[in-house]
Amino acid sequence: VLEGIAALKEREKKITFYPFILMDIQTGNGLIDPYRGVAEQSEIPWRGRITTRLAPNVAGSSDGTLAARVEVDQFFGSASVADFAVSGQTVSYTGAAEWSYRRFILHYAHLCALAGEVDAFCIGTELRGLTQIRGEAGSFPVVEHLVQLARDVRVILGADVKIGYAADWSEYFGYQPQDGSGDIYFHLDPLWSDGDINFVGID
Repeated sequence: VLEGIAALKEREKKITFYPFILMDIQTGNGLIDPYRGVAEQSEIPWRGRITTRLAPNVAGSSDGTLAARVEVDQFFGSASVADFAVSGQTVSYTGAAEWSYRRFILHYAHLCALAGEVDAFCIGTELRGLTQIRGEAGSFPVVEHLVQLARDVRVILGADVKIGYAADWSEYFGYQPQDGSGDIYFHLDPLWSDGDINFVGID
């Protein structure tokens, strides 16, 4: 990462750091497909399919309950800005022993700062199955986590770096749950309007 950013800076290029998740799930995994409630999950699925143990509208889903928030909290984890330290060309982590989404993004933000910063940084990409999870009382806990993550990345990267989220084309404009309610939620508006978000990203 450091070498790549340095090479682009030498060429006087603008740099957007764009971390995204690749799903290393192979054939024969035996895992429950959250969208069907039966085994098995498809091979190397799209990150937009990450969701609760059982997706919304599947019998037994935690969607719309406090239990959904608990699942989301586990995915994001508890890593904080203060859990990272930079020494020489190395970023180290001393927080909870978790391979969480916050740890992933904050680690890369520290690497970008160590490299002399970038022009823009995405805190996530195409997390459609996550951003549409509803918690208790109509809340969208993933969106709340992304707002906090943008604020934490701002602390690391400073005021001059543009921060955004790269929404999938099917999620950026709102969410219409397929539950017969006819409801429409502009669930990403708290993220798009946050003071630490500089652009509305659409993949």
